[in-house]
Amino acid sequence: MDLLLNMLSAEHRQGQQRFAEVARSLVRVARPELLRRIPDEVSLLDPLLVAYFTEPEPTVTLEQLLYGRMTPETRPARITVRTDPDGAAELPGIGTLHTDRGCASLVWEFGRELRDRSGLVSYTLAEQRHLPGTSMVLDEQISPVLHGFFAASGVRVPVIPDAGAERVRDVVNALELLTSIYPEYDRVIRQSTNRLVLFSSTALNSFATPRAHGCVFLDTAYGRGSVFHLEDLLHQCGHVAFTAMTLDTGRVLGVDKDAPIGGTDDSGEPRTAYVVLHAVVTERLMAEGLLRAITSDLLGPMAQHEAAGRLGYILIRYAADMTDLVTADILAADGIPLGARLLADLNRLVAAARPHVAGLDLSGQPYNFDTATFLARNPRPALITGGRCA
Repeated sequence: MDLLLNMLSAEHRQGQQRFAEVARSLVRVARPELLRRIPDEVSLLDPLLVAYFTEPEPTVTLEQLLYGRMTPETRPARITVRTDPDGAAELPGIGTLHTDRGCASLVWEFGRELRDRSGLVSYTLAEQRHLPGTSMVLDEQISPVLHGFFAASGVRVPVIPDAGAERVRDVVNALELLTSIYPEYDRVIRQSTNRLVLFSSTALNSFATPRAHGCVFLDTAYGRGSVFHLEDLLHQCGHVAFTAMTLDTGRVLGVDKDAPIGGTDDSGEPRTAYVVLHAVVTERLMAEGLLRAITSDLLGPMAQHEAAGRLGYILIRYAADMTDLVTADILAADGIPLGARLLADLNRLVAAARPHVAGLDLSGQPYNFDTATFLARNPRPALITGGRCA
């Protein structure tokens, strides 16, 4: 049993329910006639729907986002859809319409015909792609309603979708590894993360945002392989889950969540109380998952070596952020047990990791762990160790 996840399980369920209730309220105000066609609130836990209501000028229609969530017999005879610059229009829950009409408003009729003012429009329908064994949508082209989140210091950053076969295979392997070694956390992820965006940009990092709750944005520019993606999934899915667990930040924080506590985050922005708490929790989840991976029999020696380096680096950050959390004295009375749990887990994980990380040279690492830097400072293990091949 994972004591941290067990401690926060009720808050996680309640947070997810609150997200669904907020989405329901927003749809009721915007298009009450559409809400009556939605069978349950769980259908409204869609990152694209959350993003739609946080975007000043949505680039898709609300009916387009909800059509696939309706039972077939309640779907309207026709809806308006908007295509992206490449002529694609996603219908979540169904698939993506591909046309030669970029940035166009089209009418989808009877679930089979697409029209503009001049008549029928030819199209192909690609079924929605999910990561194997999950209900998690793989956003291959990056939905236009999510484009606004790719920004640094308020400036939009162009990104490259990176959902090729080899990359997706690495992510699938990482998810399968996570399921095997950390089933308690895997259950949490499947309850709160339902869309995955793979992109490449050295101007950004992987991220998750409450404005697209349920989606993780994984930046592939900094590595590849199952261990690289395992760490990233542990990290970003943790942000999604902990956001749901702490919608009422006043329950755990004794100060305003945006209160600065000194220093800056990886993007150069001032660190706030809630940012530091998020960092400590996700670092704890990353350390737990990486340690379990190392001590399993599921990694070859090269992957195990990389995982040990990543674990050692995360523990350094965990200890530093835990120190900031304690020194700043920002936890409310109800948050003290959470802080005590995080500190106890840090001590436990450091002790358990020592045999695997002792003697590693982790100097010179940027914010995103760099495997090449690590290997340059730490000799590769033997290609064959204990009967397993790298």
